[in-house]
Formats: sequence, structure tokens, C-alpha cells
Amino acid sequence: MSFADELRNHNRAASGQRPDAEAAHLCRRLTEAIKDGCRQASHDGRSAIFGYVFLYTDEGEEKARFVESLPRLREQAGRTAEDPAGRNCEGFTCEADGYFSKEVRLYEGYIIPGDVKALQKMESLMGGELRKLGFSDFRVQKVMLPDVYAIIRRKSSVLSGNQVERITTRTAPDPVYTLHFSVSWQ
Repeated sequence: MSFADELRNHNRAASGQRPDAEAAHLCRRLTEAIKDGCRQASHDGRSAIFGYVFLYTDEGEEKARFVESLPRLREQAGRTAEDPAGRNCEGFTCEADGYFSKEVRLYEGYIIPGDVKALQKMESLMGGELRKLGFSDFRVQKVMLPDVYAIIRRKSSVLSGNQVERITTRTAPDPVYTLHFSVSWQ
């Protein structure tokens, strides 16, 4: 075999391993968040959790936490517009009419990337992980969501510092997917 053939074979093998490695990494993050959610529920006297995993990066560190519901439009806009006086326009773009705008994906952090085969694989992997953790009563379900973007427009008055904010939406033509988890123990 020539050196070029060796490189071609290596590239094919590496490209096949990349999706598997990414799925395993995502599976570990989801599993840790579910374990934390179960611990919290047990601490609160509950014996079940139902919800989603929110994946995010904080100061360069990948984090995940279990949440019971998906974000609503107003909540997501509120998290984006953190500065109550509207003076901090970081991430906002200036428009010709004096408004600053920012577009935020509503389900950012909840979306499981990939096509249908990748999602089915994640469903299966997560079912296996929950089984390994000793759960017998669980459900992992793929959920289709509209790919909604919140468009936040704000204008600050120089004199009063008051902020005028408008929120509109746009929906991308293709849906996105997430996983819903139901886990109980007794």
C-alpha cells in the first residue's frame, strides 16, 4: 500500500469516528445533567424528573443542567436584555432608525444537532446510558420544535435612560429537535 493510500484510509476512518466521538461527548454531558437533576429531585423529596437538558458554555467551560420546561419567548428575551437601563448594547447591531437589534434563537442550548439518524442514535445511546445507571422506568423521546428566532429591538433615550423594547419573531422553515427525558425511581 502506498503512503497516499494509507492517508486516504486514515481520513476515512477518522471521518467515521468523528460523529461517534461527538455523540459520545454529547451523551456524557446529557447524562451528567440528568444525574444532577435526579439528585436535586431526590433532595426535594421527589422520585421522578421530567424535562430537558440545557447545554451552554460559561467562561469557556461546557456546562449542562436539567430543566423542566423549554424557554418561552419573553424569558429568552429577558435573558438577552440583561442590562435594565439598556446602556449595554453588546451583541446588538445598530440600525438606521436608531434602534439596536439582536436576533436570538429561542431553543439555543436545547437543540440536539444532526439529522434523523443522528437523533435516533442519541435516543438509543441515552436509553442505554439510563439503563446502565440502573433506571428501569424511563423514557427518552425526540421532540420536534419550530426553529424560532426572537428579534429584540431596543432604543434608549439619552435623557431619561429609559429603554423602549420590541420583540418580534421569525421562524426558520426547517424544524429543530431536542430530547425530552422522563426518569423515575422508587
